[in-house]
Amino acid sequence: MTLVLKIALVVASLALLLASPELAATAPLLTLAGALVIWWMDQEEPPRLYAWGVVLMGAAVAGMKGAPFILSTALAGGILFGLEWITRRQRREDPSGAALLIALVCTAGIAFGLFHQGSGGGSGLGQEPRRILAIGDSLTSGLPGEGYRRWPDLVGDSFGASVVNLSYPGDTVSESIDRWQSQLAPRRWNATDPTWQPDLVVLVIGGNDIRGRVSRSQLRADVARYAATLKEQNVPVLLVSVPGGLVTDEYSGVWREVAEEYGLAWMNESILRTIFTTPSLTSDGIHFNAEGHRRFAEAVTKRIRGG
Repeated sequence: MTLVLKIALVVASLALLLASPELAATAPLLTLAGALVIWWMDQEEPPRLYAWGVVLMGAAVAGMKGAPFILSTALAGGILFGLEWITRRQRREDPSGAALLIALVCTAGIAFGLFHQGSGGGSGLGQEPRRILAIGDSLTSGLPGEGYRRWPDLVGDSFGASVVNLSYPGDTVSESIDRWQSQLAPRRWNATDPTWQPDLVVLVIGGNDIRGRVSRSQLRADVARYAATLKEQNVPVLLVSVPGGLVTDEYSGVWREVAEEYGLAWMNESILRTIFTTPSLTSDGIHFNAEGHRRFAEAVTKRIRGG
């Protein structure tokens, strides 16, 4: 019976992690509850194993919510080592049920910190925008033939704002800057409204640079050049961070550093990391499907409103 419960516990926890990012934090709690039930049914079961499972599940949640994988793993490893050292030093045997309680407290702390972290920072965005200019690559322009609305339009709906989307599939940061300077900046934005000028620019770009393995210093320099170019327009700018690898992320902090240097608002990469690691939110593991565009639009709207 306990074997069946163990299998069900693993399957249910993994299902929560993969299928529902919003419920991911409940996976460690489910693991803990199941562990307590199994331990109650069979007192010979070593609770240390469940303590490990709970803490490792917490590390998985941390990774899904945007924390660097190595940091999450190191934190989990430190907690597990501490459990081993304390309980073995005190009792010279497997930890008692107290190990599970300690694991729960640590995991709850991880989950609370991740779910209550700010989505970004930097200078304020001012009043709600009425005219939004979106710049980026295929994450913003969408793929040819897609029949659903892109996230900039959904953000515009939230504010009752008009939107111009000047994103191009495949653009790197430097290519987008060149396009801005040579083609976009001099022209009128909206053919039907010659007076149209943006009161917010949202920049989501850098993914193609990361896929092309440019150096961190080069990517930072290009993003900084873009920030300087946009700042000349005297319009609020929101820089959206793009995640690098799942195991290590050498590009972490690039957009935040640039935003702080130029006094711009920025948004962290947690929502993009969540979308990229949730199969039900993308069409190919990278590009948003309809639900992915909706989730990303919700995050951008919340950040613009100060969330």
